[in-house]
Amino acid sequence: MSNDSKKPNNYDIDGINLDEYFQDPNAKTESKPLLNRVQEVTDKLDNDKLISIQNLLADRDKIEADYKDKMAESYLTEYELTGRNVSNKLVDNSLDLQSAFLNVPPKLDFVFKGFKKRTVGFLTAPGSTGKGFFSLSLAMSISDTSRTFNFLDLASESRGRVLFLTMEDEHDILNSRLHSIFQSLDYNQNMLDSITKNLTVKSLRGSQFNLYGIDETSSTSSNKSDIKSLTEACKDTKLVIIDTLSKFHKEDENSNSKMSALVKIFETITTTTDTSFLIIHHSSKSATMGGSLDSASSSRGASSIIDNARFQITMSTMTKDEAKEYSKSDDERKFYVQVHFAKINYSKPLDSIWLKRGDGGVLSAVELDKYVQNKNNNGGRKNA
Repeated sequence: MSNDSKKPNNYDIDGINLDEYFQDPNAKTESKPLLNRVQEVTDKLDNDKLISIQNLLADRDKIEADYKDKMAESYLTEYELTGRNVSNKLVDNSLDLQSAFLNVPPKLDFVFKGFKKRTVGFLTAPGSTGKGFFSLSLAMSISDTSRTFNFLDLASESRGRVLFLTMEDEHDILNSRLHSIFQSLDYNQNMLDSITKNLTVKSLRGSQFNLYGIDETSSTSSNKSDIKSLTEACKDTKLVIIDTLSKFHKEDENSNSKMSALVKIFETITTTTDTSFLIIHHSSKSATMGGSLDSASSSRGASSIIDNARFQITMSTMTKDEAKEYSKSDDERKFYVQVHFAKINYSKPLDSIWLKRGDGGVLSAVELDKYVQNKNNNGGRKNA
């Protein structure tokens, strides 16, 4: 064996130190059967192969150093976002049990019905269902501090700044939708002033904005510069709407671990900035084809996406079977969309809501009566 070959440092297998072998191949090994096996294998290798194995084992030092650097980078990212020492969280975040037992807790603060402040929620639906109109209408309602506009009666008394970020649509599409929604309302000057002051709508379409995932411009999984940019933009906001999830990362959407890490980024920002995220996401093809769009499991990709969320709304166009129930033609049914509150962690369940597409695609609530077959004749009647 060449004396100048690179040997590993404290490398062991099942508790047996291989350094001893590389330092002295002739050492007694009667009490070390695995080391004897190493001797047998290496005796059959030529010197070049043996040196390659030694160098490969030695590379584990570099791998460990790189891993520590990555851990330090992850630690730094969370430290920079939260502004506190991560290692002290177990101490800093301890709950005052005596206060919890004896004092009446304050009411939970909700951004809108069912959706608690400082949480991450999802709006999930197939394409062309009305997610854009729904989310923009909700954004306008929550930003209306005059409390004139209350979309679907969802907004809470506490209104505030809303940031709408999309990587799906350009400004001309957003402008058209906002105009259609606003012109459908019975608005006044106070409402106009408060919404224009408190609502920010931005298109990032075509940009390289990327919160998580390795791409041609990044060598690490989390993009600290874009995370910092989003964190800064979220300050002093009550709600941030992300359109859509798949556009804001470059990772495997079917990976539970990676999607958990992505949702964790949003959670960390909510803790830092006091904001909340409603993230638009697409439904899976199986849920769309199978008619299970009202389920929390209807979202596309890894189950950890919704498992890690505290709230979820789903939307679905009226099906052919539902059209029969409500006596609607096949053409008519395409104008009706049902909103389901599929997951609510912090408040009571909410009933589903039927919406109808109006001029320009604007959504408004409607009450539908089911059609009941009259047993006495071939006619029917509407159930009041």
